[in-house]
Amino acid sequence: MDDPYKEVLICEYPDDALFDIFLHRIIKDFKGHLLHKVQNQDVRYYDFLINQIQITLHMETFVGITVFPTELNQSNHETQNTITTIGMNLKLLYDKHHSDIKKSDDKTKRN
Repeated sequence: MDDPYKEVLICEYPDDALFDIFLHRIIKDFKGHLLHKVQNQDVRYYDFLINQIQITLHMETFVGITVFPTELNQSNHETQNTITTIGMNLKLLYDKHHSDIKKSDDKTKRN
C-alpha cells in the first residue's frame, strides 16, 4: 500500500546559493542524476533520479526550500525513507551553514 507522501522543509526562506549547494550535494553524495529543471523568478524545481526513486528539490518565495517525492501518487515506504535521509542530510548542512554565518557575524561584532 502506498504511503502518503512526505515533504521535508530544509530552509524556511528562499536562497539561491543554498539551493545550489543542496543540488550539488544531491548529485555528489547521493549520486543523483538531474532529470528535469524548471526555474523562474519565484520558483525552482529540480527533479533527480536516485536509486530508481525520483525526488524533487524545490524552492519557492513564500515556502523556502523543500525536498519531496516527484511522483506524489507513487510514494511508498522506500521513497519516504529516501526523502527523509536526503532531507535530514540537507537540513544538517543548512544548520551548519547557518551556524557558520552566525559565528562569523559574532566575530565581526566583537572586532
